Amino acid sequence: MNFIIISPFPPFRGGISKETEVLCESLISHNHNVKVINFKRLYPAILFPGKTQFLGSGQFVNSINNKRIIDTISPFSWNSSYKEIIKEDIDCILFRYWHPILIPSFHFIFNKIKRYNEKIKMFCICDNIFPHEKSTFIDKFFVKNLLRKFDGIFTMSKNVTNIIKKEIPQINVKTVFLPIKNNFGKALHKDEALEKLNLKGRNIILFFGLIRNYKGLDILIKAFKQLLKKNNDYRLIIAGECYENKNKYFELINDEKIKECILWFDQYVSDDKINLFFSACDLVVLPYKKASQSGIIPIAYNYNKLVLASDIAGLNEYIVNKKSGYLFDSNNENSLCENIEKIFKNHDFVESDNFISKYKQQFSTNNLYDKIISFINNE
Repeated sequence: MNFIIISPFPPFRGGISKETEVLCESLISHNHNVKVINFKRLYPAILFPGKTQFLGSGQFVNSINNKRIIDTISPFSWNSSYKEIIKEDIDCILFRYWHPILIPSFHFIFNKIKRYNEKIKMFCICDNIFPHEKSTFIDKFFVKNLLRKFDGIFTMSKNVTNIIKKEIPQINVKTVFLPIKNNFGKALHKDEALEKLNLKGRNIILFFGLIRNYKGLDILIKAFKQLLKKNNDYRLIIAGECYENKNKYFELINDEKIKECILWFDQYVSDDKINLFFSACDLVVLPYKKASQSGIIPIAYNYNKLVLASDIAGLNEYIVNKKSGYLFDSNNENSLCENIEKIFKNHDFVESDNFISKYKQQFSTNNLYDKIISFINNE
């Protein structure tokens, strides 16, 4: 089958770009032809909260056929993308959607291709239907108008599937999952990782990923402060670039004794450093206030790490209670503190390591491939 995938792709950084690369590699390994229509400009600089949208030089190498054409705010680039696409012999096009900024370009390209050849199958991989931070009536109207055009939609969680079925009941939806990415670095011995991080302590907690308000780092810091009053052998690693004002977190970490117990790696974590942080920790905490799903859980499972997450839709469906992880009451630092304390006192980490090593196999790229192809072929 000949695929066109319209998605961010390296050198764009982030989970969506990386997951698209993994999907392409899986399709190619099963003898499909794949071409990626990548973005020339995704977010205008004034709208992007981080330091850069791109990987550093030398942080990506791939031989997958991809062209950086789409500029989300330039209709000329949308037409150029359409012309590039129809040069190919196409069986199926996959659009990757997660933010309203994509709606105009995706509408244009979809409509042009449909007029060109209505027999081409077009599906959408929908990571998120509405923005976490803000969603307006106008956003919802145009998102729904876009998504109902497709032959089908893939989601990465039952949570997003349920939202789509409620908003667009007539659409054909398939829940798949974010795959385990096994091309990160190998796990290190915990002591080696801690030494490289210049960190000492026994009970190591990790918050990993870009820092945004909805991810609840403030909840975790408040819970961590409670933990230290009971036992000062806890350590918290915060690894990820902050996409908001850091002062609110600094105000919470307002004591030298607390600062000494926190390591904040305040930058985007490149693939070659991911193994360092996950090897150092005992427990990965996702204190999210909202979520569609999380790419952090597959990374944690890749390293056989126990997960403690908010009991919210989009996260709880991937936690096997007391085996692959635990759930706490969302937005409740007392519940989070109590659960962390219980885990380090009572949990059998060897047992969960063995369980996760088997459980994670269902999130393989081969399983993802099978689900996607069977849905496209209407099997």
